Amino acid sequence: MPYTPNYAAGDVLTAAAMNSIGEAWSTFGTTANFKQTGTTPALNLGSGATWFCVYSQINKTVTVRGRITWGSTGLNAGNGAYRMDLPVTAKDTSSVSLGVARFVDFGSLVYPGQIALASTTQAAFWYSEINGTLSLSTVTELGASNRPFTFGNADWIEYTLTYEAA
Repeated sequence: MPYTPNYAAGDVLTAAAMNSIGEAWSTFGTTANFKQTGTTPALNLGSGATWFCVYSQINKTVTVRGRITWGSTGLNAGNGAYRMDLPVTAKDTSSVSLGVARFVDFGSLVYPGQIALASTTQAAFWYSEINGTLSLSTVTELGASNRPFTFGNADWIEYTLTYEAA
């Protein structure tokens, strides 16, 4: 539920009033909200996989943060590009709506990335490929086709995204 201020012109804002602005983080979704443009991945919550996603909305500003972790059994990375449902419908896809993400190949490497609106109801994950001269070569949508690696047991995605609500 978005925060709606209860102040009028000329009101004095006290410290207590300022502390009341905003709402607590609300939980959002389940593994069913993690999708792909192809076959939906299976995270298998019973095998150590986790879904953590919270969001906060103040007026039209929505901030989302979370972590998706793969489990140990019955893994299915799916195919296609990874997407995540949004907790609140976005105004449109042309507004600035970019967040940061990192993709962790547990015990190996950490890949920096981004999360951005794919539609008014879903966000897409992107990662940056670095070439041999340590300069950016391409920005690619994250997916199960070994991009940037095949997600498996204990690998995770962390993200934070801010966008404008409809």
